[in-house]
Amino acid sequence: MNFEILSDITAMHQYDEIKIIGRDVCCQGKPYHFAAMVRKAEQAQLFVLGPSSRDRASKEGLPSGLHSSYCQERTMRQRMKQLCGVSFSFLSKLKTDCGELNFTSAQSGSLEPVSQDDFERTLLFAKLMDAGWKLPEDSVFFSENWERIQCQQYQFEVPSQKLPRWNHARAVWQPETKEYYIEKPVRLRIEDERAGLREQAQIPFSITDEHGVTRDGICYINRVKRADVWEEQKKVFENPEYKRNALIHMTASEFERMKQDTWNTLEQSCPRGMYFVCVEYECTLDVSLEFYASDYLNSMPKVPAGHASSITFLSKPDVPEGVHGLKLRADVIQMPVTEYTKEIEAEVFKGYETFPEREGEIG
Repeated sequence: MNFEILSDITAMHQYDEIKIIGRDVCCQGKPYHFAAMVRKAEQAQLFVLGPSSRDRASKEGLPSGLHSSYCQERTMRQRMKQLCGVSFSFLSKLKTDCGELNFTSAQSGSLEPVSQDDFERTLLFAKLMDAGWKLPEDSVFFSENWERIQCQQYQFEVPSQKLPRWNHARAVWQPETKEYYIEKPVRLRIEDERAGLREQAQIPFSITDEHGVTRDGICYINRVKRADVWEEQKKVFENPEYKRNALIHMTASEFERMKQDTWNTLEQSCPRGMYFVCVEYECTLDVSLEFYASDYLNSMPKVPAGHASSITFLSKPDVPEGVHGLKLRADVIQMPVTEYTKEIEAEVFKGYETFPEREGEIG
């Protein structure tokens, strides 16, 4: 940092109009504070305070940053549990007295001034305070450490070169996904591809939200089979429509290079002649489950030599319902097995719950 940079940052925060909002909202049990809107010519921004991903880590006594030396001392299970359960609500649009505001872009970051971008947010809120914004002392954010607060910034255009009135406003929040860690062990029997659906195992489990509310569910394992990811990826590349769409965005040589990069990455995660494991299951709760091999969860992270990349594979059941008449779902355990592997020790590690778009009054 030097005074030349400080002068540039200060110039960036000279606005034609500032409108203080200062209203609190609760979404999915989490607090948000609509601070203000600013405008420079036809470009405007809305600033919203909310809980940071570091909030949960600090509550559990975990370091807020994912430093490589710290991560390498922890198992894959511990690393994933550090952030499991963290979820945020982001705005889709606003409905104001002047109509709907549709955002052209959005970003978020911690208020803790670590990088230059974070320092700019500090300067921004000092500017807002000069304009009359004041966070109430009884606000949950007032005495909170800044590393546990994130600032969401939404950009939008105002052709009228005037910020909208804010007498009555409603927020439309994007669909949100919540994570829960479950950690229920299960021994999976890998069956022939032609095997039909049948109950292989029942796994009772519970999920608890941030308010301490617990719900019980049962996972019914219907079928466990090998997934030939090499063959599936080959079908993707041979699909004429896929190639036609890809060539809209890249040249033929770039397409061939992308294919080779994919094969190289696949060779690292699932060598040719090996398979991933696909688990088809039902669940009494409307929750998608994620399975992991126990060996993977208890392993230490590997430091990659050179460039490292990965591919995530998804699977979709052939039929909509399982043996219990519930929605049939699928998950892929991305640990390679041979054609002779008959069993695998695994865990129902995570659960995902999706909430639809929501709308609510602001302040």
